Amino acid sequence: MDISKKTALIEALLLEDLPDCSEDSDVGVSDEEVEKDLQVPLSRGFDDYFEEAIERVLAEIPPSPTNEEVPSGCSVDQKGKVLNLKKEELLAFIGMNFYMGYNTLPTWTDHYSSASDLNNPLICNTMPSDRFAMILSHLHCNDNAQMPKNCKDKLYKIRPIVDALNKKFQECYHGTREMSVDESMIKFKGRSVLKQYLPMKPIKRGYKLWYLADQRGLNLKMKK
Repeated sequence: MDISKKTALIEALLLEDLPDCSEDSDVGVSDEEVEKDLQVPLSRGFDDYFEEAIERVLAEIPPSPTNEEVPSGCSVDQKGKVLNLKKEELLAFIGMNFYMGYNTLPTWTDHYSSASDLNNPLICNTMPSDRFAMILSHLHCNDNAQMPKNCKDKLYKIRPIVDALNKKFQECYHGTREMSVDESMIKFKGRSVLKQYLPMKPIKRGYKLWYLADQRGLNLKMKK
């Protein structure tokens, strides 16, 4: 396929079903106004915004048949093992992964190490290592039993999360006047059928996604 045709196809897919702009939309805002609004003080803390956003996304996913407090797939693994995962525990697990992302160690187990130069009291006091490992190994965002035969959706296991995020992006924010569609690499060196190798990119190995973003760099829609 010609690259120009492929780009046009990606743009069409990303731009479909975008909501109409409301009076509060930033569409039509000039570059100067955008620059002025870039540093807007937050009336609430990041924790408040983060928890509200996560709860909105989780609310879009059907509840698990064995635990109505969490989305489908978050309480049972592919072998029928019950996690009994509570909402507060799920939020803590997500927060711990964010924290481990910028406070990096060779492996996540090092945060629980008895060595003084590795041990992380914040992680240890938030959740026991065995419980963290259990959630990490068995947490699912979609029901494997419902997967159709010959499923070609490579993101099936996280499709409910992706769809819910895209929906909430468009409900909460409409973007500035100028927007662009471009690819973005998420660094990853593990094993995955989704991993790509692009030797000319700053991030050579990882997941390649297409994003619809505005002048502020905020994402309105993503697509694999």
